[in-house]
Amino acid sequence: MSSKVKAGLLLYRQKAKGLEVYLVPGDDDSLQMPESFSLEHHDALETFCENLEKTIGIRVEVEQLTELDLVKCMVSGREFLAYALETDWEKLPDTSKRYRFVQANKGAYIAVKDAFKRIMPAQYAMLKELVEIVSSRNIMRF
Repeated sequence: MSSKVKAGLLLYRQKAKGLEVYLVPGDDDSLQMPESFSLEHHDALETFCENLEKTIGIRVEVEQLTELDLVKCMVSGREFLAYALETDWEKLPDTSKRYRFVQANKGAYIAVKDAFKRIMPAQYAMLKELVEIVSSRNIMRF
């Protein structure tokens, strides 16, 4: 597939109270993933890493990202792709690019159970997939 897709970054962290995801305000009190890039699907992962470094100022290796399944928005017909990254903003290097990104998006980490209630419909499946992946990884650790 060589069509253009929108690729988003789904940041998550695990706290004592459970899984949290970093989301930003959307329309009508909804929440969504921050920062989308238009990418050619066939080279999306490498390009996505480069765009993160240019936009946010952090270097992310391909191995650190988990590619989530492609979803199609029923309203617009556009395809969306997300890459999940386990990280905490407070632990990232304090760069001016990162600061501008956080300030521009006005996002926050939100408990995944609350995120399910407010996430954009097209991104619901991505969030559900992330929960399944993290749950599987946690089970395999024990």
